[in-house]
Amino acid sequence: SFLGAASDPAFFTVRKNSFPVPLVTVSGEGAYRRSEEISILAKVDYSSCDDAELTASFEWTQTEGPGVATASPGPLLFFAKETLAAGFKYVFSLYVELQDQSTLQAAKKTVSFTVERSELAATIAGGSRRLSNSQPPVTLDASGSKDPDDPLDSASLLFVWSCFDSAGLPCRAQDNSKLVYPGQAKISVDLASFTPGEFTFQVAVSKQSRSASSSVTLSIRSEYVPETMLSCPSCSDQSGTIFMNPNKRLIIEELKLNASLASFVWSVNDPAVQTLVDALFPAPSTYLVIPPFSLPPGREYVFSVETEVAPEGGQLCTGSCKGSASITIFVNRAPFGGSCDVNPKVGNEIFDEFLVTCQDWVDDLENSQLKYQFGYDGPNGDALFGMSTNSERALVLPPGKVNVSASIQDPMGGVTFVRNIA
Repeated sequence: SFLGAASDPAFFTVRKNSFPVPLVTVSGEGAYRRSEEISILAKVDYSSCDDAELTASFEWTQTEGPGVATASPGPLLFFAKETLAAGFKYVFSLYVELQDQSTLQAAKKTVSFTVERSELAATIAGGSRRLSNSQPPVTLDASGSKDPDDPLDSASLLFVWSCFDSAGLPCRAQDNSKLVYPGQAKISVDLASFTPGEFTFQVAVSKQSRSASSSVTLSIRSEYVPETMLSCPSCSDQSGTIFMNPNKRLIIEELKLNASLASFVWSVNDPAVQTLVDALFPAPSTYLVIPPFSLPPGREYVFSVETEVAPEGGQLCTGSCKGSASITIFVNRAPFGGSCDVNPKVGNEIFDEFLVTCQDWVDDLENSQLKYQFGYDGPNGDALFGMSTNSERALVLPPGKVNVSASIQDPMGGVTFVRNIA
C-alpha cells in the first residue's frame, strides 16, 4: 500500500488445455433426386495449436421425415439411390464427441436435405427413318422410357401416342379416317394406311403429375424401302433429347440390315465432322465410332445413314432399293456463364467463416438441377467437401495462404472447375 505494507504472496495455478469444443462442418445438404445416391459428410476442425491425436465419435439421429435406417456410426451418412421416399424433407441431429483421458467435449449440429422426384425419360427406339407403304406394319417401341426413381416399375407409366403430317395436322388413313393408337409402350403402325409423305409420331409418357415426350419422323414412300434403324448406346435420353458428353466415345449403330447384303453411306451436318467420319470409315460400315473430344460441346449434330440393297422377289424399286435413318445428338456443354467468389478475403483460422458463393451458372439441359462441390488446399491442410445443390458454403480454413476451389456439375456429368477463387 502507499504506507509500504505488503501482503503475503498468493499463488494460483493455470493449466493450459488445448482441448476446445470440436468445430463441426457438414457437406452434402441440399436437394437430391430419388434416383441419386445421398452422401452427407461431417468434418471436425481442430486448432493448429492442438498437437493431441484425438478420435471423434459420431452419432446420427433422425428427427424429421419418413423413418429410415441410419446405421452410420462414422462421419458419413449415406443412402443408396431409390432408398428414400420422394417429396419429403429429412432432418438429422448429429452428435460429435471428443474424449481424452480426463475431458469430454461434444458438439451438436442439425443437418437437413430434401428428396425430390426425378423427371421421366421418354424415348422411341430407332430414330427417324424411311419406310415403304408396301411393307408389313412397323413397330414403334417406347418401352425404353422409364421413371429413374423406379426403373423397374414400367407398369405405372401411361403412354399416349399421336401422329401428325408435315402440315401439323392429325394423321389420317387413305380413306380419310383419323388414325388412333392404343395407350401402350409399343404400337403397330400399318404403313399401308398412309399415302407417301412425312409423318411425326410422338409419345407422351406420364406418371402421376410428371410427364415427358419423345418423337420420331417416318418418311413413307410408295416403292420398297429397306427398313433402316439407328441406335446410340453411348448416349443418354434427357426429356426427349439425345445427349452425350464430349469426353465419351460416340457409338452409332444400324440395327436392321445385313452388312453383307447392303451398302451404307454415313453423313453428318457438319463438314469438319464429316471429314473425320470419312477418314475413320473409308469402307461401308454398319456403325460409327467417334473418339472422345472430337465433337465440340454445345452443338447439335444430325447423323444419317443411306442404305442400299438389291431388289428381291416382288420388290419394286427404281434401280436399287434405298433406305435411310437419322439420329439427332446434342453434345453436352458443362455449366457456363457463372462466377464464384469468397468473402472475407482475410480472416482468422477456426474462428472466422469464409463464405464461398457461386451464382448465375446455367446449363443446356432444360430445368436441370446443378450441383456444387467446394474445397481448399494450402500449406497447413486441404479438404474436399461433398457435392450438393447448395450454391454456397461457409468454410473454416487453416492458417496460411489457402486456395479455394469449386466445381459445378450438371445431371449428365458435365463439370466446370473454378480454381483459386479470390
